[in-house]
Amino acid sequence: MFKIIFNSRMSEKNNNEFSHIFDIFSYLPVVIYQVKNRLSISSKNKDLFQIETIEINYLNDYLIELTGWQYQDIIQNPKWWLENIHPEDINIIIENTNHLYQNILNQTIKLPYKIKHEYRFKKKDQSWLYILDIFIIIENIEKINSYEYILNATGLWIDISREQQYYEIFKAIEEAPFLAIFIHQGKYVYANKSAIDWCGYSMEELKNLNAEELVVPEQRKYFTGNIEKRLKGEKFQFIYDNVKGLTKNQEIRDLMVISYSITYNGKPSGILFTLDQTEKKLYEKLFYALKDINQTIIRVLQKEDLFNEILNILIQKEICNNAYIIIKEAPNYKITAQKHKTSEQSLSLTDPCKNILEASLKKNQIQIIDKKEFINKVFPEQHIYLCITIPLITPKEEYILLLTIKEKITEDYFPKLIELYEDLKEDIEFALLKIQNEKLMKLLLEAVSKSPDWILVLNPDQSIDFCNDSVISLSKYNKEELLNHNYDIFIHDSLSKNLFLTKWKEVTQGNIVNNITSYFSKDGKLFFLDETWIPVKFHPKSNQIDKVVVLAKDITKERYLQEQYHKTLYYDIITGLFNRNGFTESLKALIKSYKEINIYISLFILDIDNFTYFKHLFGAENGETIFNLFVEKIKVLLEQFCNQYSIREDFVIMGRTGGDEIAIAFFDFNSTLIDNITKNFITFLEKNSFLKIHFNNQFFDIFFRTGISIYNKDSNHIEDIIDYATTALQFAKKEDLNYKIFKPELKNFITSYTETKQMIINAINKKNMVIYYQPYYNIEQQSIAGLEALMRLKDDNNQLIMPGTFIDVLEESQLLFDAELLLLEKISFFIKQLKSENLSIPISINISYKSFKNEQFIKQLIDLQKSFQYPLIIEITERLFAEDINTCNNIIKELEKANIKTYIDDFGTGYSSLIYLDKLYAHGIKIDKTFIDGIDQNNKKLSILKTIFELAKQLTMTTIIEGIETKSQLQILQQLGAKYGQGYFFNKPISDNIIIELLKHPK
Repeated sequence: MFKIIFNSRMSEKNNNEFSHIFDIFSYLPVVIYQVKNRLSISSKNKDLFQIETIEINYLNDYLIELTGWQYQDIIQNPKWWLENIHPEDINIIIENTNHLYQNILNQTIKLPYKIKHEYRFKKKDQSWLYILDIFIIIENIEKINSYEYILNATGLWIDISREQQYYEIFKAIEEAPFLAIFIHQGKYVYANKSAIDWCGYSMEELKNLNAEELVVPEQRKYFTGNIEKRLKGEKFQFIYDNVKGLTKNQEIRDLMVISYSITYNGKPSGILFTLDQTEKKLYEKLFYALKDINQTIIRVLQKEDLFNEILNILIQKEICNNAYIIIKEAPNYKITAQKHKTSEQSLSLTDPCKNILEASLKKNQIQIIDKKEFINKVFPEQHIYLCITIPLITPKEEYILLLTIKEKITEDYFPKLIELYEDLKEDIEFALLKIQNEKLMKLLLEAVSKSPDWILVLNPDQSIDFCNDSVISLSKYNKEELLNHNYDIFIHDSLSKNLFLTKWKEVTQGNIVNNITSYFSKDGKLFFLDETWIPVKFHPKSNQIDKVVVLAKDITKERYLQEQYHKTLYYDIITGLFNRNGFTESLKALIKSYKEINIYISLFILDIDNFTYFKHLFGAENGETIFNLFVEKIKVLLEQFCNQYSIREDFVIMGRTGGDEIAIAFFDFNSTLIDNITKNFITFLEKNSFLKIHFNNQFFDIFFRTGISIYNKDSNHIEDIIDYATTALQFAKKEDLNYKIFKPELKNFITSYTETKQMIINAINKKNMVIYYQPYYNIEQQSIAGLEALMRLKDDNNQLIMPGTFIDVLEESQLLFDAELLLLEKISFFIKQLKSENLSIPISINISYKSFKNEQFIKQLIDLQKSFQYPLIIEITERLFAEDINTCNNIIKELEKANIKTYIDDFGTGYSSLIYLDKLYAHGIKIDKTFIDGIDQNNKKLSILKTIFELAKQLTMTTIIEGIETKSQLQILQQLGAKYGQGYFFNKPISDNIIIELLKHPK
């Protein structure tokens, strides 16, 4: 650290004789000083030096002019000099002082001793001077002690700020990383570092080159002329923005050149400032090439043309030297298009090249590759610096655009180039997709034109812009009549017009509209369309609907079939009355229409007594005829009753709610009136409870019973009122009454029914069903011949529920199908168990009459047999074939094709079983146990059994006797020649695991 003390401007020792000399020094443009300093080193820190100026012999006025500091500023601050030295330059002074001190200690110093310091010094206005400080010791050095010395010295401050500025400017020029500078006198005499790097020549090599040799041959003539003028002493400058520089390696660079005439070393010379624009130019050329490519994309319709034109643009715009389109045909690659700047350059699709292509496709990324080892392998002797791979991926194909570039580009410029190549990639992929889509559109247009569905396109003014062949065929208008015509050409009434305007308003608000519409064709025929109106916007952000597409299906036939279906859904085909669904829905609609008014309904359900007798006697078809005659009689009676009591026709609803049931509902808004109607109609029916029907040249008396219920505002759902009337009818039959009115006490029956129904629902939902199997035996061999599957349910407490509790409710409910599907599921699981044990024995399944006529259930049954190829038998009751023997036989034949046999269960308990036995296409019968109850005491039963056995034998039907409970019964049956039997004497129904053990280990 230096401590400077200025005691006076000039020492008193100064002699007047020297005053004129000092006056001269005062005006010199150099700071001159003479001082006596004390040089010391800290006793604590041997690296800490101090110089104390203890006497200034002279200090001229130039210091004040140079720095702006006044003498007063300097005198009052002993640290003035040190504080104003630039912090970065302090070390220079410390290093020189350390060297001085070491020489003094070593006694190697020779006087005069000179020290030069160059440092920055702060002026009073805070700007910096760059000064050369020459410090000269001119007298002997006086030693005070071992670490202090007195120095007498004089010195100079020379302002070298301007020279330093020139030096720094020249240094910046020399080291400029982007600006190449040449000085030439016909040949090059100077080049900075950037110029050397750019051209690839050393300075020694450049000195042997003519100035124009750093330019491509075709531009040298222009430069030669300018050089000759300049060497003759002409002063001029020029700026040229499109110079093609040529490097030592024959690489062409795009340059901007600024040239000035100067004098260098006394001779006319030229200085060239060259800026390498190769990367910038490439970027610009690529940018403008993209514009041309965009135009190409719009115009070109074929993929091959697209590739050729894009490659032509890339070559012509000097984007690359070689360009290839390579298609991936897994696992190989194939060049599908290529263009070259000069002669054709071969591309070798070797493994290194394939690896690069594969990597680019896999990552779907543009790659700029500058690895020499790769480029030299793939493009030998072509002076290629860069290889660029651009993956082009569409849903159907994968390509790569491969470009080679001879210009050297710095890696820092890669991201900027990749930005434009990304645009190029996106444009080409779009074009490929467009071409693919246009091909698809042609196919679609062809398909749309030939589509059997109605397809047309509407303009915003409702005019027809496009219509396919189906529109023409269906509407009977030709294309010229339809195109540009308003859509109302199909509309012929105000109602249809209003409907169209409503649809149009909705669709033009951006909504898709679906509805069924009827139109008239040109020849006046009505047709129905199931339409979908779709709004189309060409610009997603626009609120404007540009087109409306109408897609429709001709449902004229379906409409007719729907009407027919509606009739079958809600009407009885035989009588023309509402069926149960129609009757129920009509009452619901009635109640809904008058929901704000109290409405009362009196419901009567009439049922022909023993109607099954007529079906057995005359057949199912004739039975329906008789029932229709009965309905006509009731219609006549109802009309008489309504006329007699002035009841409006539209206040009565009639329907067929069951096989032999007719429902009649009277309604009114006055409870007293409905009570009177109920009483009067009961009396009226009582008088006419026997109706004479004439059929087949005979008169028959038909007796019917009636169940009655009343609906009012406090009643439950209408289905419950129908159930109440049905319950009342059942009680009328049980109690042998002509009619029965439902009363609250009958609800116990309904409650029990409902609880049982809910229990069945729970069991089905939770799959709480188990199957017990009761074997039937070969009586002679005393061995198991087959198994009968019997359904059991479990309640929520896992308690077993026997069929007698739930079977009637199940058969009357809609749950039957679900229950029997679950039965098949359980049986299929049991069959798997049997097959896993290599066991095979026929399994009989009891089928309700409803399921037997259910096509879906029969299909499930056949699928089960196909899955397992297992012997299955179904058991049906006589009720089935008694109602419709022809339909029954058709189903049995269908089952037989699937190797499923059919047995008649409980044979002998129905009507005239023997009459139908020869007509039925069944494989066997199961004789009801009533035939063997008391057989050892009843000879008539023996005779009947003998007859049945003999008849079945003649018809080649198998017989199984049910209900064998005693040994004596078995012995009698053996004497009669019975072959198969079932009953508790052999085995009661048992679980599946016990059955398997029994089959594995027969006794």
